[in-house]
Amino acid sequence: MSLIFWRIYYDPLITKIDRDFEGFSISVKTPTGSEYKINLSVMAYMNDSLWIAESKIQLEEILKTASSFYKMTEIKVNANKLIFLTNARGNTSMFFENQILERRQQDEPFRYLGYEIWKKIEISGLGTEEEYEIIEKKKSEDKTE
Repeated sequence: MSLIFWRIYYDPLITKIDRDFEGFSISVKTPTGSEYKINLSVMAYMNDSLWIAESKIQLEEILKTASSFYKMTEIKVNANKLIFLTNARGNTSMFFENQILERRQQDEPFRYLGYEIWKKIEISGLGTEEEYEIIEKKKSEDKTE
């Protein structure tokens, strides 16, 4: 399917998720006092989607919305390729279309659009510091070999 057709086909879901769910918030305050805030609840390219939520409840709602859209548009999702990552403590799991999604370990990397992504949590005396790391695929090394 061409990119433009996929955009027309998939855009209603992306727009709804972006509009209805705040997701992850990042705010920056400049030295002049201006403040900028970005909310990110979805990243998508063709059939690769990344849903981002501030809580398990919000993620369940996003997945419920996505599942409804997939059924309406007859999109088939391979649940074996779904990755569930959280910073919540304990043994957390989720369901998607009656299949259990096991929590991926925080130090276990996964690939998204050719990038290897993992989350590292460090506990210090001041609380939890979250560090997201993204490693670009070494294409240049592949070309030189």
